[in-house]
Amino acid sequence: MQAKRLEGLVASGLVEALGTNRNRTYLLSPRVYEKTSDLLRYVRQKDIDVLRFEELVFSLAEKQGRVTRGDVVELLHIEPSRAYQVLRRLVESDKIELVGKGRYAHYIPTE
Repeated sequence: MQAKRLEGLVASGLVEALGTNRNRTYLLSPRVYEKTSDLLRYVRQKDIDVLRFEELVFSLAEKQGRVTRGDVVELLHIEPSRAYQVLRRLVESDKIELVGKGRYAHYIPTE
């Protein structure tokens, strides 16, 4: 019942959906913030999470000793392709390194 209501709000443009299935999260759309003249709050709400993604993933890698793409999907509630991008940026910044390939691939902290 709640899912139908949320999807109705998404369809009406009042709510923005991020992710899919169990990983789906919702936030108020820019349209709502435009009406209230508070676009700054929308940008903060959406972009702070994105900026912290790498920090959160690196923290998890340090605590666990390793992290997989599946871990990142679950942690951040994002699509696997997006998780790969976050991991790739961390590899490019030399914070983590890829070990293995395919289904056995995981990342370990380099620091």
